Order: sequence, then C-alpha cells, then structure tokens
Amino acid sequence: QGWMSTDTDSSAEAVQSNQFLIVNDGHGALIDPGGNMTSNKACRLWAAMVRNLEIDSIVPQHGRSFVGKDMVNRFINWVENLECGVDLMTQEHYKVP
Repeated sequence: QGWMSTDTDSSAEAVQSNQFLIVNDGHGALIDPGGNMTSNKACRLWAAMVRNLEIDSIVPQHGRSFVGKDMVNRFINWVENLECGVDLMTQEHYKVP
C-alpha cells in the first residue's frame, strides 16, 4: 500500500490507500472506511457520524477528490447506501464442496 503525507510537518499522519483524508477549513481528519466498512450497517453508522460535519473535501489517496458540499454529500449518500462486506454474502459462500 502507498503512503502520502497529509502535511509537511514531521509529526503528520499518513494516508493509506484504504483511507480518506477529510478536509474542513484547512484541517484534515483521517477516516478509515476500509477497516470499518464490513456491512451496510457500518456504512450507515459512518455516514450518520460525518453527515453533520462541515466538510469541504474528501480526498482519497487513489481516485478523484470530492470537493464542495454537493460532492461531499453525494459521496456520503453513496456510502450510506453501499452494500458491501457481509451484505454481499449468500448461502453460496457457505456450502459443502
């Protein structure tokens, strides 16, 4: 996995490829959906946690940034409705060969 510094300060955190840097008024916060998004329930809880924050940008290490309130809200709405992890599992994943 790649690393990217979020600041030029030597005490800066780094962004892994499975994390997002959320920027608000020049201050960054690291969000790790890769470690916590195991189901849609986890996605909904994460979306509820960040929905009321004043977020200017969500900047993933890979892919395009989500800049502006409209794009940030669209991303949060997408995550909130994302089927992932155990949501995608069926009995087909658990059958005797």
